[in-house]
Amino acid sequence: MNSKNQKILFAACAGYILGINPSVKVLTTESQKPALKEALSASKKLYEALSRDNLGNEELHDLLEVKSAAATRFREAFGVDWKF
Repeated sequence: MNSKNQKILFAACAGYILGINPSVKVLTTESQKPALKEALSASKKLYEALSRDNLGNEELHDLLEVKSAAATRFREAFGVDWKF
């Protein structure tokens, strides 16, 4: 993935995580789709949880573990680090 495509992808991902819901079509292989969806979902859930006042340590730990695993699968599928 070239740097221009990375910038577009990660800008759209940031918008999704923040709740802006950008309209971007991402061309992926069938093996990349689940990795992208999982990374987006885990990052959005963590972001939303961090925005709450009542986030407990155990919940935070669990969310971080899920996001870390999703980031690893994204890296394996796309060959670049998950930025979030």
